[in-house]
Formats: sequence, C-alpha cells, structure tokens
Amino acid sequence: MAGDDIVMIHGQRLVLHGVDLPSADAVCTTSGGRKWPCGRHVREELARAAALDEVVCRPAERETAICRIGGIDIGALLVKEGLARASGDYQALEDRARAAKVGIWE
Repeated sequence: MAGDDIVMIHGQRLVLHGVDLPSADAVCTTSGGRKWPCGRHVREELARAAALDEVVCRPAERETAICRIGGIDIGALLVKEGLARASGDYQALEDRARAAKVGIWE
C-alpha cells in the first residue's frame, strides 16, 4: 500500500481495495506520444463523482475500503476506464481496458 494510493473523499483518507492508482503527479504517455497528467486526472474524476452522489465505503482487507458512489464500485470503474491498475479482483476489467487501449493503456 503506497502513499499515492490514498485518496481523499469528503475529507476522509481512503485506500481503495483492488486498485493501484497512478501517483498524484504521474504523467502518462499515449502510444501516439501525447503526455497527459493521469494521476491528477484520476483524483479530479473521483472528486467530481463524489460531489454528485453519496459515497458509501465498507472496510475490506489490509486497511483498504470498497467504496461506491451512487451504488457504483469506484475501484472497478477506475480500472474499467483505464485510470488505475488492478491489484486483485478487477483483473478481467484491466484486461479489457488494455485491449481497448483506454486511459493509461492508450
């Protein structure tokens, strides 16, 4: 569990279960050579989503949490959108994101 995997949601520090987030200052490069601030983008998207609906978290293993916004699993969504790597349960979603070349897999 890295310090960069900690996210702030409504003032609460959380480590999302099943995902490995890019560091907050990470810059990703697309296959076409375009650079984009993927770490900042992930955190901005989380903040935007958390502002739209209720965030409900439940403890998971090893001091992580499974969080949902409007009933949607945040970790699964981040991996599906190519904004995080899977570190367990979401591997099939990461495989699909890689194949589709979305987000950090672009």
